[in-house]
Amino acid sequence: MENLIGQGINAGDVKKLQDAGIHTCNDLMMHTKKSLPGITGLTKAKVGKIWEAAENIMALNEAPNEEAHEQAVNVEEAEHWQQLIAGDPLFEATENLVSHGQIERAQVANLLALGINTYKELKNQLRENHDGVHGLANVNIIVDEAEKIVALRRAESNLQKTINNIGKGAQRYNYNRKRKRYEVLTTSIKLNARTPTQIDHWRRERDACDRKLKNMRNNN
Repeated sequence: MENLIGQGINAGDVKKLQDAGIHTCNDLMMHTKKSLPGITGLTKAKVGKIWEAAENIMALNEAPNEEAHEQAVNVEEAEHWQQLIAGDPLFEATENLVSHGQIERAQVANLLALGINTYKELKNQLRENHDGVHGLANVNIIVDEAEKIVALRRAESNLQKTINNIGKGAQRYNYNRKRKRYEVLTTSIKLNARTPTQIDHWRRERDACDRKLKNMRNNN
């Protein structure tokens, strides 16, 4: 009740409340404005001021709690959403749109409430119900964004396949070139038509080619 003094209530009036067994703002709210004058000996005018001060104190105490609760709910929903469909085009699309202020987080929660957790489920819902999604007037903006993401991912996948194919082609070319060199060296060594120094050089080169070929086979 000491907080009432900070709201401009006289300390003597606060003492009267405490003497009447009213020690908190919640205790105060258990009574009515009409009953308080008889219980505390305070005038109706003073009771009105005390009541208003108590309501202000309670509002100040509740506001942070409500905000913290709302934040906790939002975090919980976001974590659930991410765990549920992280990687799905619908998740990425809605996150992009929320971050740019084009849709509200509540609309994302509405999708979850309707059991729509993936882009495939959203498309199925739209095929079955041509009126759209209940409670989501701008569903088309989500669909458009998801389609862009799907197209981008497809393009990235195709590009990676092309890169991989090019890489494999280069590997095959190098392997065949190295194998051909190994065969030429083996033949030259068998012919023994050069000096011992040259033959020894070919043997070392052939051994190096053999190690390289084995490594290339193991890596593939």
